[in-house]
Amino acid sequence: MFDATTGWYSWAGVSLAAAGLLAVTFGLPTAPPPDVRATATAVDGVADSDYAGRATIDIYATQFRLTPLGLSVITDNGRAHATFDAGPIVPVSDGPLRAVLDGADPRRVFEGPTRFALAVEQARSRTTRWQPAPDSLSARQLTWGETRVTLVG
Repeated sequence: MFDATTGWYSWAGVSLAAAGLLAVTFGLPTAPPPDVRATATAVDGVADSDYAGRATIDIYATQFRLTPLGLSVITDNGRAHATFDAGPIVPVSDGPLRAVLDGADPRRVFEGPTRFALAVEQARSRTTRWQPAPDSLSARQLTWGETRVTLVG
């Protein structure tokens, strides 16, 4: 049977195991990780279109990072990343390309297709950083001259 010494060690061992299990349980996330794949799929839909088009996609994140190849987000429930299947996009934050993303005619914003193409290449080559996430992202696919792009920001 049990004597007093064996019972005490058993009780302490079971208590420590229960405390460890409780700590693991409280450490688990209470919600699923962010669904950034749905956002990337919506951007791909705009980019893959045969026609010029626009879309606004709601995102639920505290921070995000947009690169020509993908989108990463951080929420209270973790991090997530998705790549764009339609190829590289052009991340836009401000400047003349932002005006075009917001709906302006590129012919009124840039002096010609060559200047537009140069702005696109500069935007693609910028190093992107984590930044506070907006409530939504805009995506616009358009062609001017020889430049066919999908602007996202």
